[in-house]
Amino acid sequence: VQTCALPISEYAAYVHGVRHEYAHVDDDGWRTGRAAVLRRFLDTPHLFATPHMRAQREARARANLTAELSELTRGQ
Repeated sequence: VQTCALPISEYAAYVHGVRHEYAHVDDDGWRTGRAAVLRRFLDTPHLFATPHMRAQREARARANLTAELSELTRGQ
């Protein structure tokens, strides 16, 4: 979850790396599977366990996850 709170450009590079790891999955499978993972994260009350980390990183992490999910599901 730490990587979810990276600045947007660094988060985009991270997602690109994850996609590379799953290069064997076709684009439709990737979008479906990745969207499911992101929804599970976003459905939790807190991404971070401690109040300090929530205060420092929760908003950025949720914004990154939400933007990625929106990109993945655009046009569906």
